[in-house]
Amino acid sequence: MYDGISKAIVIRMTAKKKIHPNIILDWFNITYRSLFFIILGIIILAGIILFVAYYVRESSPRAEAKEEISRARSLLKEAEDYIGDSKLSELKESARNNLGQAELEFERKNYTDSKIASIRSQNLSQKIIDIARGEQTTSTEVRFYKLEGDVKVKKTGMFNWESVTPETRLRFGDQVKTSSTSSAQVIYFDGTITTISPGSLVEIKEMYEDPRTKIQKVHERLNWGTLSASTQKRRTEGSFHEVSTETASARSTHESSFRVSYDKDTKESAFDLYAGSLEVSSPAEKIFLNRPERLKVKKGGKIGSKEVIPPPPKPISPADQKIFVYANPASASTTLVWEKEHGSARYHLQISSLPLFTNLVEDRKDMKETFFEAASLPQGSYYWRVSTINEIGIEGNFCEARKFKISSAQLRDKSDTIPPGVEINEFLQTGPLVIINGKTEPGATLWVDTERVDVYDDGVFYSVVKLRKEGWNEISIVSQDASGNETKIRKRAYLEGFY
Repeated sequence: MYDGISKAIVIRMTAKKKIHPNIILDWFNITYRSLFFIILGIIILAGIILFVAYYVRESSPRAEAKEEISRARSLLKEAEDYIGDSKLSELKESARNNLGQAELEFERKNYTDSKIASIRSQNLSQKIIDIARGEQTTSTEVRFYKLEGDVKVKKTGMFNWESVTPETRLRFGDQVKTSSTSSAQVIYFDGTITTISPGSLVEIKEMYEDPRTKIQKVHERLNWGTLSASTQKRRTEGSFHEVSTETASARSTHESSFRVSYDKDTKESAFDLYAGSLEVSSPAEKIFLNRPERLKVKKGGKIGSKEVIPPPPKPISPADQKIFVYANPASASTTLVWEKEHGSARYHLQISSLPLFTNLVEDRKDMKETFFEAASLPQGSYYWRVSTINEIGIEGNFCEARKFKISSAQLRDKSDTIPPGVEINEFLQTGPLVIINGKTEPGATLWVDTERVDVYDDGVFYSVVKLRKEGWNEISIVSQDASGNETKIRKRAYLEGFY
């Protein structure tokens, strides 16, 4: 007696003398146990396939937008329970409108726009909740704008350093470290853009906005290295952006541009103001800078005398975005020219293949002339800038960087009638600012909201747009190739009136 099922599963036919075929029946036994495991394996395999299909679907832009809509609905439901003045009513209306826009874009399958509108609705609902509770809030929208090289971040309460990606967000207590060949630009919710130079360590010490008064406070700690900050005009009295070192601090309460350096070996700090005003404080004293000047603070907090910073020279040639076509780039020479600056002793010239100047092709600090012959540059895009060094060795700020490109191929002929493609990979609003990154045709000229935007050799571009008015703002993105073909797209961003 077999504990199973007997089946004939193979039939072999053989011809014997081609007249009387023999039919041979072969069979084997399959036990109930084996049959059970076969069926179980099929079920598990089907489950894996369904799980993968579900996971892929739920990881899609559609699923992300759906999740953000769900969060927005939940927050708005909580916010609706609070009764307040006209300000809360307006915020509620804005939150509802954005949620409605998110749902509409979801139905149209515009999942990126749906996600953006959902997040905006969440932010507005959270403001309502915070105001009603009388709480102060910490902004979480602190993002990396540009990255070059291996930049590391250590999150609050963590011990390990992790590599930064464009999606990395910064919060209170986080630290950012750059190597000698890396750099990063960080954009804060108050509109400040901070550039962290190579070989630096920065920590976020304070970051919040008072929901009642709209006072915004940001405090960065420079443990070593150099950072440059460009702050925006303050809408509310009492708002500030501060950068401190171990010996002193610099506070900006207006639209300003400045640089802070700290040497951890000598314990000496340097504060350079390029535009606007700056309050420099140490345990010993406080001094205000109101024009391009430098202050050094020694170990112990002793502030030195003010030193005038020379202005940057004006670049003359080549024009920004100039393309040079050489038959043989290896034997060609490109001339860079700038204006002579009064009181200059020499100039500092830098040429790099990257916009944050981490990969330097030339770094000359002893330029006596106002021109330079850049010889034998390979094909590719280059950025260049110049600073002035006066007779006592004080170096000023670099001029605004210019870009040029070297090619050995002729420009596209006029028979090309295909417009360049434009793809928006990220369109994220942070307060009154919108961060845009995307991709267009390599070599194309790009304008975002009428401002010329740099396009990398692979077509990637980044831009930060400041919204001009309350309510809906329309942002135009225009790409034009070498043959004059043009592509224009439009995006919308909503600015509520409480920033």
